[in-house]
Order: sequence, then C-alpha cells, then structure tokens
Amino acid sequence: MSRRLKLLFPLPFVLAAPLAAQVAPVSAMVHGRTLDGAGAPVARVSVRIEGTALAAVSDQAGAYRLENVLPGPQMVRAQRLGYVLSRIPVTVPTRGDLRLDITMATAALVLEGITVTADAPGRAPGEMATATVIGAEAIRHQTATSLTGVLELVPGVELQAPSMADVQQLSLRAVPTAGIGGSTSAADLAAFGTLIVLDGVPLSNNANLQSLGPRGELGFATSAGGGVDLRQIPAATLDRVEVIRGLPPVRYGDLTQGAIIVDTRVGAFAPELRVQYDALTVETTALGGWNLTSRHGFTANLDYARTRSEPGVTTDHADRLAGQLRHSASLGSSAEGAGPKLTLDSRGDFYRLVDDRPENPNTRPG
Repeated sequence: MSRRLKLLFPLPFVLAAPLAAQVAPVSAMVHGRTLDGAGAPVARVSVRIEGTALAAVSDQAGAYRLENVLPGPQMVRAQRLGYVLSRIPVTVPTRGDLRLDITMATAALVLEGITVTADAPGRAPGEMATATVIGAEAIRHQTATSLTGVLELVPGVELQAPSMADVQQLSLRAVPTAGIGGSTSAADLAAFGTLIVLDGVPLSNNANLQSLGPRGELGFATSAGGGVDLRQIPAATLDRVEVIRGLPPVRYGDLTQGAIIVDTRVGAFAPELRVQYDALTVETTALGGWNLTSRHGFTANLDYARTRSEPGVTTDHADRLAGQLRHSASLGSSAEGAGPKLTLDSRGDFYRLVDDRPENPNTRPG
C-alpha cells in the first residue's frame, strides 16, 4: 500500500507542470526617450499603448517606460500640446525589452478663425474718442420712455424703471462734487454739462444759466446746472445714439464732458402705434414715414407720456407731449449721376413738459 502511494503522489505534479508553463504571462517592456527635431529631450509627453490602459509620461530627460506590454503588433501613441501627434507601429518581443525613441515635431497652436467686421453706421467715423453706438435694433428692445432709458445700454450707467418723475440728465467724464446746500452732483463740475446733438443740431444748454438763489431755495425739479432735461426726447422716435466718452471733436464745440449724438427715425417705414404702461407710467406713440415722390419724403411722429410719482400718496405727476415733422427733398442730379445736386432737409420739433407737484394740504403751505 505504501509503495502505491509513493507512485501516485508525483503524478499530479507532473501533469500540472506543463499547464503552469502555459498559463504563465508573457510580456515585455517598451522604453525610450521623447526628443525634438534637434535631439533635445521633450518632457511631459503622454506615451501609451493604444487599446490598453498602459500609459506613461516622459520625465525631464525625456525618458519613459511601459511595462507588461503584451507581445505582438502594437501601436504606440505619443502626444503633447504644441507637438504633432505621433502614432508608431511596433512589434513587441515575447521577452526582454524594446527600445523606442520618439521624435516629436513641433506644431503651432491653431484656433478657429475670428473675423472682425465694422460698418460705417456702427462706429464713430474719424472720432478721436471712445464711443458707444446704440443701433435701432437695440433701441426697439429697450423698455424706455426717453433718451435716458436708451443710455442705460452704455456701460456704467445705472438702470432705472421707466419714469418721468424727476429731471433726467447724464454727465459723462465728470466726478461728483459738493453742490448747493451740501448736495453731491456730477453736473456741478461743468458749466454746460454733456453736449446733446439732436439730428445734427446741438440742443441749447442755456438752462444752466438759471439761478437757484443764494441758498437754493427752490425745491421743484429743475435742470439748472446740469444740461438738457432728457425727458423731452422720446425713446420710440430714436434710430441711433452715439455716446462719445472721450474727447469730442472740435466741430461739436464742446470739450468738457463728452457728447451724445442722437438721430431720429427718417425715411419710409410702415406707420406704427405703440402703447407702453406700468404701475406709474403710460405712454402712447404714433409715427410713420412716407415717400411722397421719388424725390420727396415725409416723416411724422407724436408722443404723449404721463407719470404719477406716488399714486395714492400724492397727486404729483409729469406729462410730456412731443412731436416731430420732417421733410426731405432731392433736387437736380450731379454730373456723375451718383446722387442729387442739392438735398433739402426741413425739420420741426416741439415738446411740452409739465412737472406738476401740488402742495400737500396736510403740511404747511410753501
């Protein structure tokens, strides 16, 4: 019995020996350096065997090493930002190692093309200034009752709800300073405030020559000391606004606080009727443009707006009635036939702004 056991025990080990030889993994190592065209080492190159998780990053000397690579055909992939992607086919031996030096070709970083265009109506022609141009499309989508609301699209201008409850002004390139009675106002820094040019005609700023008295006794809304009251210019009639924050050209005659160039709608367009209202303000605007003949055009608009400052608390309110009539005529033809010899542009603007603030009978009159 003991002899049989001695003969049987070695048998499993004899049978398992060839099986173990078959299961034992066979792999090799791929190593080398990543170099540029001049032979200098390239660090931080990602080197991997495609289709596997085997990967390495080259060091400062450009050296990399991939272990446990299966034998047979393999694809080595090397890449780094600023260099062309390299894919190198290799045949990995069953044992030992394979040295593979990889030459990386430089490549400029290429981004998608950027096209910058500029059109004449969208920029300030020949101005030595920093300008912001607000076009017709932006004006149509802005909820505003006056030019002030349109100017809220200028960077740095404070946003406010549409209203006409108080004087509306804008001071460019001005620093607030102490005003009458210790108040702070940027308008007090300049003699005539920011220049407003409406359809090529500078608006008068003579309101700044008003006097409030030695102690500033008057308490009603006034544009004295701050330029034009922008409530008089309805937003619905505007076509283009250009805000020059830098140094305006001499042709505008103002070098202190910049300029605001305002163009109203002109030409032939379908008649429009607009109504805008909220809890405080209601506004109605009617406008249209017609070509009477091939050489004559006519534009007209009428706007009425009313704001109640504090409904249910006071009876204070502000009303604005504004309108414009505009006629253009082209006479003759130039020698080259490029356009008319003479163009006549006649305009008539009118507005009435009433800021009514009755005394409160519950307080002492005056």
